[in-house]
Amino acid sequence: MPILLFIGSFIFTILIFRLAMTGKDGWRSAFIKSCLTFGLIIALSTELLSAAAAFRFNWLLILWSALFLGIAGAALHHLFKFWRAKGQIAIFPAYFREKLDPLDAIDRICLIVTGTILGMTLLAALVSPPNNLDSMSYHMPRVMHWVQNASVSHYPTNNLRQISFPPGAEYIIAH
Repeated sequence: MPILLFIGSFIFTILIFRLAMTGKDGWRSAFIKSCLTFGLIIALSTELLSAAAAFRFNWLLILWSALFLGIAGAALHHLFKFWRAKGQIAIFPAYFREKLDPLDAIDRICLIVTGTILGMTLLAALVSPPNNLDSMSYHMPRVMHWVQNASVSHYPTNNLRQISFPPGAEYIIAH
């Protein structure tokens, strides 16, 4: 459930950034800004929940539900404002067709290649669980300790990689 809220929030954030842009800024810029925004949201929420010893599933579910509702509301607000400015109520397919038509051949190829790579990566992630040495020795145990302790603070371990390496990827995994 939280992963669906996360993905929905991310897609709506891309839409918000795209609708707010003018000029040469496009979908790629909106995607990059959304990635930066979500990286900041994940880092801040992890640290704040950890400081309150509330880094638990129920608090993460509340967080992502609230973010989804807020971001979806903002996206719908931007869409209605955009449609009112055009003087008509449009539907999603027509709007996206209008926005995708100006893409030149290079942008379309990049979009297709990126979608293909993301699809193959998703398939590989769904079919095979993480089972390499790094994942089993410090990535997943680190996340397990954080969830167990409801905090990302240091914990006793004989594997210093679990407490010394930067935690970015593990923050995302934990969410």
